[in-house]
Amino acid sequence: MHRKFIREMFLGGLRPSDSCKFETKEYEKFQKQFTLLYREIQGMLPKEKRKRLEQLCDAHTAMQGEIVIDAFVNGFKIGMNLAAESFYSEEK
Repeated sequence: MHRKFIREMFLGGLRPSDSCKFETKEYEKFQKQFTLLYREIQGMLPKEKRKRLEQLCDAHTAMQGEIVIDAFVNGFKIGMNLAAESFYSEEK
């Protein structure tokens, strides 16, 4: 059995997140919107409260990271189940 792909993933040479491209027009639109809103809100806050806005954004980013990881794991499980079913199912 050829295991190059599995070995590369195990050794850390294959990272699915590296293949993500955020160059779509839709992503750019949301990124610009976020940046404008962030700067607007930041400008409305007194200097001593700006750190809280940054903490809020950091917490949201961490939550999104967990969602992405969970979605990848679930997608991987679904893919493995589909592969197993297609190769080992008794139905033809």
